[in-house]
Amino acid sequence: MYSCPNLFYSYGEITVHGGVGFDATLTSANISDLNGVTSFYDNGWGVWAKNSSSISITGAYFCSNDYADLITSAGAYYIHTLSCYFPNGNPRTSGSGIEPRDNRVFQGCSGLMKTAGNVPDGNTAQACDPVLDKFRKIVTKYFDLAEKVRKDNSGKGNFDKGKYRNDYLSIADNFKEFVENHPESLYSKTALTLTVHIYRLLEDYETMNKYLQETISDTKLASVSGLAKRFMLDYYRSKNDFTTAITASDEILKEQKQKRSAAEDTLLICDVLFAKGLIYAHDLNKSNAAKDCFTSIIKEYPDNSMVSLAKKELSLLGVKVGQKQKDIQTSKTDAPDFSVDNYPNPFNPSTTISYTLPEEGRVQIKVFDMLGREVVTLLDGIVSPGKHSIYWNGNNSASGIYFYSISFKGQTLNKKMLLMK
Repeated sequence: MYSCPNLFYSYGEITVHGGVGFDATLTSANISDLNGVTSFYDNGWGVWAKNSSSISITGAYFCSNDYADLITSAGAYYIHTLSCYFPNGNPRTSGSGIEPRDNRVFQGCSGLMKTAGNVPDGNTAQACDPVLDKFRKIVTKYFDLAEKVRKDNSGKGNFDKGKYRNDYLSIADNFKEFVENHPESLYSKTALTLTVHIYRLLEDYETMNKYLQETISDTKLASVSGLAKRFMLDYYRSKNDFTTAITASDEILKEQKQKRSAAEDTLLICDVLFAKGLIYAHDLNKSNAAKDCFTSIIKEYPDNSMVSLAKKELSLLGVKVGQKQKDIQTSKTDAPDFSVDNYPNPFNPSTTISYTLPEEGRVQIKVFDMLGREVVTLLDGIVSPGKHSIYWNGNNSASGIYFYSISFKGQTLNKKMLLMK
């Protein structure tokens, strides 16, 4: 079945050709085809995972995608590929959390063109969806600017936001115009998300606040008002106004619960519950309230993609999640596991590293750059059992991938994080 010629689904087979690419937002997907029918070629990008999406791809072909084969952004969990085929054996990627394994090499795209004979070319696809074409052009400008910033500031510290401010604001205006003209489009929420990302990148929270408030009050934009309200939680958090953030999250949840079940935006509900839980856990240190939020996601929306993230947060809070039952079990007698994670990730400029210890002992936490050079020692001392957290501010470090390690009684855990300025 297909709704537009540039995106074709049939019994697990996927061919994306001559369009914008495969776009996953707040979802989880397993794309598997060891026979090589699944292919992504001649698109703006191959697969783009956004927000909290997580994608696993097996045995697919990638070729001639303009910007990149695999992209993660806006907090996407990961893209994992296994035994996939790329022209030179390696994918072109952008973002963090991309894990290609057992890459395969193939020669040219001619075979893909033949297997996708029932899929029209790019011109036909664009004619099918002119709204998609408009969105693609704006996104292309966005990625072109991001690549320019990356090249201009490679190996440097903080980049000069003022130097690129007008370019970023111009693209934000394009996204805002797209949302205003096409509020019911499948891409309007992504456009709004990227607009907010730009304002956060520029640390222009007041302009972000003004835009979100205008979006919420405009009845013509009702289809995206819920997402705008969700991003207001990030604004309140930037101002350390956690009380207002919690109140606003409760209002969003109440508004959604009052709708008929068919009209509920379950993605929004889970996203708000998760954001509320993070505020309780990391900002207000109210672990029981945080547990309630994460538990609600798992119990009430077991098929939602946020469940895996909620389980991770619960593990940091010392809660055991049953493997066979969806019930949440806690034990006062069982010692918590030795674990570590950080939020947000990606981040700008600071992140919180949260860790749990089963017993008292010496803890050492260090941050390293991609070359293995130590950036900073955050902690080296005796720590009591239970859940703890420590902040790292990357203001004096360049954008890029970093690793942090925590050592405790002969054990060492290593995690990756992405600083995006």
